[in-house]
Amino acid sequence: MAFARLRSFQIAFVAVYVWLAHGRQNLFAALTVEDSRLRITFSADTGGIVSIVNTVTAHNFISASLKKPKLWHLVIRKKNGERAELSNDSCDKPSISLKKNSAELIWKDLAIEGVKGSFDIRVKCRISPSDHLARFRFDVDNHSDASICSAVFPEISSLGISGKSDLAFPKYNWGQMFKGLADKVLGYYPSADTPMQFCSFTDGNDSIYLATHDAGALHKTFLAHPGNLFSVDTSVPDATMAGNHWHAPYDFVLGVYEGDWVNSCKLYRKWAMSEAPWTKRGPISRRNDVSSAVKEVGVWLNLDDHFAANEKSALEFGKQMGVPIGVHWYNWHSNPFDKEYPDYLPARSGFSDTVKRLNASGIYSMPYINGRLWDTQNSNYAKARPYATLNQAGEANLEDYGSGTKLAVMCLGHLFWRNHLTKLIEQIADQTGVGGIYIDQVAGAPVAECYNESHGHTLGTDRWWIDGYRKAITAARDYCTRKKGGFFVAAENNAEPYMDFVDLFLIWIPRSQDDIPMMTMVYSGWAQYFGTNRGSDSDMSFAMLQARDFTWGAQLFWESAFILQPEQKEKLKILSNLAKLRYKSKKYFVGGELVNQVTPINIVPRVTGKWGSWTASLEDRTLPSVHATLWKAKDNSYAVVLANAGLNEQPFEFEFLPAVRSSRNWRVEKITPTGSEKLDTMQKGKTRLTISVPARDGLVLQFH
Repeated sequence: MAFARLRSFQIAFVAVYVWLAHGRQNLFAALTVEDSRLRITFSADTGGIVSIVNTVTAHNFISASLKKPKLWHLVIRKKNGERAELSNDSCDKPSISLKKNSAELIWKDLAIEGVKGSFDIRVKCRISPSDHLARFRFDVDNHSDASICSAVFPEISSLGISGKSDLAFPKYNWGQMFKGLADKVLGYYPSADTPMQFCSFTDGNDSIYLATHDAGALHKTFLAHPGNLFSVDTSVPDATMAGNHWHAPYDFVLGVYEGDWVNSCKLYRKWAMSEAPWTKRGPISRRNDVSSAVKEVGVWLNLDDHFAANEKSALEFGKQMGVPIGVHWYNWHSNPFDKEYPDYLPARSGFSDTVKRLNASGIYSMPYINGRLWDTQNSNYAKARPYATLNQAGEANLEDYGSGTKLAVMCLGHLFWRNHLTKLIEQIADQTGVGGIYIDQVAGAPVAECYNESHGHTLGTDRWWIDGYRKAITAARDYCTRKKGGFFVAAENNAEPYMDFVDLFLIWIPRSQDDIPMMTMVYSGWAQYFGTNRGSDSDMSFAMLQARDFTWGAQLFWESAFILQPEQKEKLKILSNLAKLRYKSKKYFVGGELVNQVTPINIVPRVTGKWGSWTASLEDRTLPSVHATLWKAKDNSYAVVLANAGLNEQPFEFEFLPAVRSSRNWRVEKITPTGSEKLDTMQKGKTRLTISVPARDGLVLQFH
């Protein structure tokens, strides 16, 4: 009898266990969206993401299970000006409706103490079977007397593994690799700090792509902290207006794959080429409004107002380089630097004559102006003051650069500054004869806020800032490109949304040995980047910087004529070699696409030098002596671009990846600064090559 009761209990226990297990499985299935590659599971309690799985490898990018995972967060301004917050992990459960590859999460009638009215929030997620990418939309209906200042979406708890996940982030000039990241990384987009709006985490061979596909390039703060939190905080327009809604005009996009950061760059490139307004004018090689200077110049000088001496130096430098060069002129204007802006004209005596003679010698001149500031001590500031940007307190946004004056940030949402900037560029071109202009802070500075209701734009930050630059500078370009030889525009630093009206981006920020070429992986062929000015301490330091940035696609140098001094002959040699080689390979560097980095199969020695940092000190940098990249031209030919910073010729063995993926013979040609040489045909089935890269020099292997 006892045995029978025990047996019955065992059967009942197993039945309950099976029911619980089956119920638990169904619970998670009911909160999951997926396709053949990606599975995302949401929390029933908070709506937060509890797992992101690559179903091919079974890798889960969420490293820890939390009781209340995050998904979104709002910063609210109450009617009395006090700050409040609202987040999914402190609200009641959402209602969730799911299909196999889509989900909708809804929070209704969310209240905040001290706020009259409520908020309705909706999150939509869909996974596209065509590309296996998950696209999210975030909407907030504000039925209250408060305003939304910023919307943080998504917030993904425990994404990645602290101290183990690698983060590829588009930081500063090129982008940076943070190996085994334990700390947090912040990025302010769009600016020199964060030029593009995506990043990737990598765990071993599994990677996740995280991007905002925002054609409006709204101001955002990215936070990446492996094992803790990933989030995107977008500034909401009309942040002081009660009842402002937030309907995100873009998708947040998430995807998983096997591979490294390069795959994420190519995913982002595909979106940018098809959807972003800054690529709509097409690649440089097909644009009639792009000056020949953009396509020909591969090396730059940075000179000042000693016009007679610097004219001689520019002519000699051009002779030594043997290719078209450009000169970036500072202090050419009548006003002191960082004072009396924007009153640059008339030019200092001798400048226009110098430009005229350099033009005749085929040397391009580009003068400096600032694109956003007005000196408050100017007598003409009284007429400009109503059109300066205002903060929430109604005060002008002022900046101080140590010149003894306060500079007001002008508003690009109003016609006054846009028209002034357009006319200024046109007048400089007409009066000095320059072939281009450099506009400081355009891409370098963050988007400004303005709360002046009389300007006619949305309040706070919005796309009117970049659209204002677009209107002003494009109008000036259209006027100036009618001139013989065309006209080009350069800007300080690099940020993507300006590239349809800016041709050249100065990348002067201190270099790191952890840099990776994310910018040219995405925008090669659409924009040019210039400046390699942080490695002049020694010949080795200089060679290291020029060699690496050359293979990544940079227009080189952007320093003074010091390099013409006899003791700098080694620097001059490698710079001249690489400048000539770049000019011979323009169809790749200007019109082509950076496809990948090329990893040596053999051991390549490392070299050490000192590069300039954010402070006055120089810091050690250690890199491979040889750098190599793979480029593809519009004619479907490929080039492996190599440069050797070392003192000795270096063999470099590598695998030519296009040969791995095709069954054809490849004609191979070696291009050097002084000529070219046909090599043996690479027979189909063969994928590996070894080439000797000369010391302090470069070469290009061309594959047809």
